Amino acid sequence: MITFHQLIQTNQKKLAHVHPDTASFEIWVLIEHIFSIKKATLLQRLHDPVTNVDLIQKFESYVEDRCNHKPLDLIIGNTEFCGKTYHVMPAVLIPRPETEYVVQYALQKIAEHRIDSQSQTIIECGFGTGIISIECALTYSSATIYAYDISKEAYTCATKNAANHNVKNVTWICDDFFNGDWKNNISLNEPFFFISNPPYISAADLKKCDRSVTDYEPTTALLGGPDGLLYYNKFFKELKDYSCYMILEVGINQQEPLTNIMTNLNINSYEFINDVQGIPRILGVNLLKK
Repeated sequence: MITFHQLIQTNQKKLAHVHPDTASFEIWVLIEHIFSIKKATLLQRLHDPVTNVDLIQKFESYVEDRCNHKPLDLIIGNTEFCGKTYHVMPAVLIPRPETEYVVQYALQKIAEHRIDSQSQTIIECGFGTGIISIECALTYSSATIYAYDISKEAYTCATKNAANHNVKNVTWICDDFFNGDWKNNISLNEPFFFISNPPYISAADLKKCDRSVTDYEPTTALLGGPDGLLYYNKFFKELKDYSCYMILEVGINQQEPLTNIMTNLNINSYEFINDVQGIPRILGVNLLKK
């Protein structure tokens, strides 16, 4: 009869051939998840026999999935973001830690530029799992939030996350933001906040991504056209005449080309904010009318 210790050691060694830096951590996560056991309890039971054959097989199949580069978050069905647990699913982009900077910056700017103390309007394009709109809704419960995504899978995932976190002030819209429907919800001079973590990987860079990305995550949520700048161009042209504050996540080496685009469109009030690695990760564009 195999023990927890033997199960961990055997599968950790197997996973280490593919993911040497994270194998130990991931094996413990999978054990805790599948056997519904906390690490503190498991440490006391390491030499206990594991009697549930079905759970052993499930655990080993999950390890095999991870060896084939399936993301750990997709295997267990959830991820941690801003200290909360969010549901994830295939065909929907898994939230990245970098996007936490976007949320923090957005909450800060909403606080700085709130038009009145009771309410504000927020529009998100490409909501994915729904994390950005949900985090904004949890902080600003009186806000009116419209979130757009063309993906039906994203709609299913985001609405489930909204229900899990009891968020009711987001209108989830499964449609193409660029068909202009959003303009029915806001007037030209009405101030609002626009937030997006758009697809920004170039075609060349996408080919260099890890298999966990290229094999398991939706290309539509990653590929930002040949140069990665497609959606920024579209956002600027769509929104430049409106009274809004734009908050956009950006990719590596995109500060200079984005600056050039904004200069050509006579957009002059903006800032880039670095992440903890010193990479310009957030673009804030102040288009609020005086």
